[in-house]
Amino acid sequence: MNSSKALERLQLINILREFQKIRQFQGNASEFWQLFTNALIHLCNGRFGMICTRNVAGCRWEMLASGPSNNDSLKYSKTLFDALSIASEQCAQSGFAFLKSNNGSILATNLLFDTNPQNNIILLYLDPIDDITARFYIDSLLSFNDIPTQYRIQKSAYDSLIKQNQLTGILTLSLKVNEHNRFIAAAMTICNELASRFTCDLVSLGWYSKSYIRIKALSHTNHFEKKMEAIQQLELAMEESVDQDTEIVYPAPKDNSYVTRDHHVYTSNQGTLFMASLPLRKSNRIIGVCSLERCTTSFTDSEVKQIRIALDQITTRISELKHHDRWFGARLVDWLLSKAALLIGYEHIWAKLAAISGAIFFLFAAFVPINYRVSATMILKTDDIAYITAPFDGYIDSVYIRPGDLVSEIKTILTLDKNDLLLEEAGLLAEKNREQREIEKALAAVELADMGIAQARLNEVTAKLAITRYKLQQASIPAPFDGIIVEGDLREKIGSPVKQGDILFKIGRIANVYSEIKVPESEIQYILTNSSGQIALASRPHEKFDIKVTIIEPSAVSTQNDNVFLARSIITDTVPQWFRPGMTGIAKINAGQRTLLWIISHQTIDFLRLKLWW
Repeated sequence: MNSSKALERLQLINILREFQKIRQFQGNASEFWQLFTNALIHLCNGRFGMICTRNVAGCRWEMLASGPSNNDSLKYSKTLFDALSIASEQCAQSGFAFLKSNNGSILATNLLFDTNPQNNIILLYLDPIDDITARFYIDSLLSFNDIPTQYRIQKSAYDSLIKQNQLTGILTLSLKVNEHNRFIAAAMTICNELASRFTCDLVSLGWYSKSYIRIKALSHTNHFEKKMEAIQQLELAMEESVDQDTEIVYPAPKDNSYVTRDHHVYTSNQGTLFMASLPLRKSNRIIGVCSLERCTTSFTDSEVKQIRIALDQITTRISELKHHDRWFGARLVDWLLSKAALLIGYEHIWAKLAAISGAIFFLFAAFVPINYRVSATMILKTDDIAYITAPFDGYIDSVYIRPGDLVSEIKTILTLDKNDLLLEEAGLLAEKNREQREIEKALAAVELADMGIAQARLNEVTAKLAITRYKLQQASIPAPFDGIIVEGDLREKIGSPVKQGDILFKIGRIANVYSEIKVPESEIQYILTNSSGQIALASRPHEKFDIKVTIIEPSAVSTQNDNVFLARSIITDTVPQWFRPGMTGIAKINAGQRTLLWIISHQTIDFLRLKLWW
């Protein structure tokens, strides 16, 4: 009996020590919850337990920790999850829950971890127990449910203290580095301070120059032989960090894939167990590497982060010291190289590309001659124009064409009404027959005087008949030649009277069409007779036709905007059928070779010369 009580007392002492250890725990949250779950299971002699919390939305439970892991873990966890809903409701009402199942018992209480204790619950699966034992275990659980709150407060204070110490260390390092005016002294300070703060056996600082790393300082070492094999291996390890542009921790964690071959060679030869190499960056460019070595413990992510922050704070200062420690010639060369790098480097690509393109364009515009063409407005004209007039007074009977129609020679284009002429012809024929009979009658009566009078009247009637028949022939008006109707739309004037000499149509010959170009007065000096060029008409701007200047009128013509010279040019290409006199467009006349800069600026320069001369 005494032995049993002694055993229970020992178990209780172990449990209390376990909770005391948990109260002092300062590790991460997942480890805390697992330790806390295991301790509660031991406290209540449970078979399985788990701690659950509601998600942010408060609609679903999530498991923080469970244990112990054995063959029955899956069965126990399913049983607890099935009872979770009922247990949480009872805990919300009375602060605890005691549920009995076929093969065991379930205990549950809320945990004091956030503002709403109902969001956190501990569930334990035990062997069958009675109500008194259950109440004892529940009281035991309630007596320890404030430990998570204490952990949160203590962890927060501990993290704040760690961050404060880190910040203090970083500021201290920066202040000590800023006290020095020489690069080597500052580099030694960096190595010594990092070695002291992170309990390192050796800290070294290498500088990146001409694609290589060279060791500049070692902690607690004033002089070292640069050609030592150990120094060269260390420089190769640092270059390994430069080549991959990343921090390297050796031995490498499982989730990292960077190469550590040179680190492995160096640590194996020097007997170093743990090593970390961190690049020093300035303006996203690596300027050096700091390596830390020790044989006690590996470098944690937190330590690497602290070292990274510390190095970032002193990189600018150490870089400036390195720059000013050199002789004047080296600084001057570096300054010139930096300016050249700005010109040909990869930064500001678009600005540099624009500047280079602008320079190339200026050189091309100033020195490379190209064909200069004078631009001027033009109009199609033709000198072969015929005016079709009314041959006699009459009325329009039919119109067969309209402006723009092509006509061929002798094709009837208009007819005048013939009815009056036909009636006049019939009357004259009757009068002619009557006069012929009068002549025959006078001849039979041998009345010479009467016969002469009748003969004169017959001649008069015959002449009138000839005139009438001539008008009948002229009633159908043909085209005088192959061409195009330029003017005259008489389709709506059918039946209207016309008088002899009235202009009915204007016909032009397309085959002899030419372009009349209105060359500006300021550009006429560049145009010569026989100059070639091209024209494009407004109706079909995509088609170009070759021309040749034949005549330049010697006097200028005033227009609304400026004085122009009229230049006549023939079309050397085949004249298409759609050309019409009066069409307008643009002419480009070749005026010799000029530079693009001259082409762009000559009109402005001429204007300034004209306005500013004295």
